[in-house]
Amino acid sequence: MHLKDEVRTFQNPEEDRVESRPQNLAGDASVLLLSTPSDAKLRHPSASQVSKLWQVFLKNVNPLCKLIHVPTMEKEIFRAGADPGNISKSMEALMFTIYLAAVNSIVSDEECQRMFGEPRDALMAKYLDGSRQSLMNANLLRSSELMVLQAFELFLVSMPRYNSAIV
Repeated sequence: MHLKDEVRTFQNPEEDRVESRPQNLAGDASVLLLSTPSDAKLRHPSASQVSKLWQVFLKNVNPLCKLIHVPTMEKEIFRAGADPGNISKSMEALMFTIYLAAVNSIVSDEECQRMFGEPRDALMAKYLDGSRQSLMNANLLRSSELMVLQAFELFLVSMPRYNSAIV
């Protein structure tokens, strides 16, 4: 193999092809950074699904990424899950990124289907969109609220699997 062929292979490895990944779920960072806040109501999962997502997050994500104080946040998660229309914008951003991180940590589509009744990619797309919009609604670029910064960190941690530019 010539050097030119090796460089071409390095630039376009087979496993990095678009067809082998979900269709650009993460998208360009500019989509997040250039979005504007919206008054559109975000679709939260049901209270029972919030509970399942929280348990998945505690089991799979929290041991690796200690961003939140679990006893304090657990009360807030269940309160918000019961009445998602009555939460702060920063709490909404944190909740959507918790949903995203939890689903991202589930390895198989079958397990997602069994737990939530939806394919993994559909849940990832839904919670990715919700995370992006809720972060913008929480004024990510100007906020100094800890909860918004925690949400953004979870958002970033959840992305490498879908955006090779971040890996």
